[in-house]
Amino acid sequence: LVTPEDFDNVVAALNFAGTAGETQQFTAATLDDALLEATETFGVSLVASNPLVTDSDTATGTLTDNDAATITVDSVSAAEGGGLLFTVTLDSAVQGGFSVSVTLTDVSATGGAAPLATPEDYDNVVANLNFAGTAGEFQQFTVATLDDAVLEGPETFGVSLSASNPAVVDSDPGTGTLTNNDTATVSVDSVGAAE
Repeated sequence: LVTPEDFDNVVAALNFAGTAGETQQFTAATLDDALLEATETFGVSLVASNPLVTDSDTATGTLTDNDAATITVDSVSAAEGGGLLFTVTLDSAVQGGFSVSVTLTDVSATGGAAPLATPEDYDNVVANLNFAGTAGEFQQFTVATLDDAVLEGPETFGVSLSASNPAVVDSDPGTGTLTNNDTATVSVDSVGAAE
């Protein structure tokens, strides 16, 4: 068997001696692929060589999947005013593909929708990512940031993923870090006065 085949559909004839209660068995081999997929089924029907034997009973073979797939997102750092380019990676193949929604959450940075204005630091609206389902596939998105004129420490926001296919593991979080590009100086003048 080779992908996309799932089971061997060739079965040798079963030979009955004709004894009451007699049973015969057969095994349908299956392919252990590396594709995350839903439960799959196939039908089983019988045809007896003796036309007097009722052979209308049917059965179902059910294949349950033993594969897993995970999406992960990296953590990214950039100076404010630039874009933070995040990469979401799929480690294993997923049948039929799926979409991923991205949620950005304030930690010490403040999110908002474009156009950004102080005190907002980053654009927290991200379009869904669409995966075809290929192993090793990746999708990217960029988070725009505001280049303000405030001297401040590094600020962060969280990144979480939610896959439309509930079988895809999507619990890996990421972090976006904005580094400051501003400066501030204090100065003192020189003064003279009579004693």
